[in-house]
Amino acid sequence: MEINRFTDWKYPDIENGKAPKYNWGIQNSGGLKFGFKTDFDAFSYINTISGGNFKDIVQTRFNDSIYSISKTDNLAGEFVFKQNCKIESRTSIFPTTAIVRNSKIIANSLVNIDIYRNLIAFGIPVKIAR
Repeated sequence: MEINRFTDWKYPDIENGKAPKYNWGIQNSGGLKFGFKTDFDAFSYINTISGGNFKDIVQTRFNDSIYSISKTDNLAGEFVFKQNCKIESRTSIFPTTAIVRNSKIIANSLVNIDIYRNLIAFGIPVKIAR
């Protein structure tokens, strides 16, 4: 029997610096926009000091890191995840990037460019697979 994670889905209670039920954390949560049925796996880190926008049905997996600011590259800006994006485990997302509808990022990738609609990307730095 398959279990549907979204059967009783509700918006999570987010407190800055405090891990919710599944141990993912958001730092500077004031700039966060959170879509319906957005799902984060355990031990993911999200920094939204410069803004972050998750549209509906976005899924991230175990141990992802998503940043809206990077002091090493002097980048700052909102990241955007459009509808039905999937980000696999241990992926890092840089500031100012957009991952557009129906795209998928393969595990262990470093995303520093925009990923457009219906694409699959992978690698360090990320490259388009198809």
